[in-house]
Amino acid sequence: MKWLDEQRALYQTLGPLRFVGIYTAISVYLVAFVWLLIWLSDETGWPEAYGSRCHGRGCWPTYLWHSFGLLNGATGYEIALFALLWHLPVIVGSIIAVVLVRRGLNRRRNRIHPMDD
Repeated sequence: MKWLDEQRALYQTLGPLRFVGIYTAISVYLVAFVWLLIWLSDETGWPEAYGSRCHGRGCWPTYLWHSFGLLNGATGYEIALFALLWHLPVIVGSIIAVVLVRRGLNRRRNRIHPMDD
């Protein structure tokens, strides 16, 4: 039960209020994401109405590929579903870009400079 030991250590590190707050926030986010995805999919006919026949695991890249069809009709539901589908890749890509830019700037600032003669 390595995971349980890690959670106990995290609880000890964060304290009860922060630990419960973080897990509550994650749970609320996941429930809201799934509920919105199901509701918007029912309203728009997603994914079948937009050319995707994929169901189950491993369909996220296919969904992203076909999601641009949501912008053709441009109703509020379709735009909201497009934003919901793309918000995670945009957030992850932005974080990766910031980390890479910061690394590059740190390398440039911390170069070994030649000694003056």
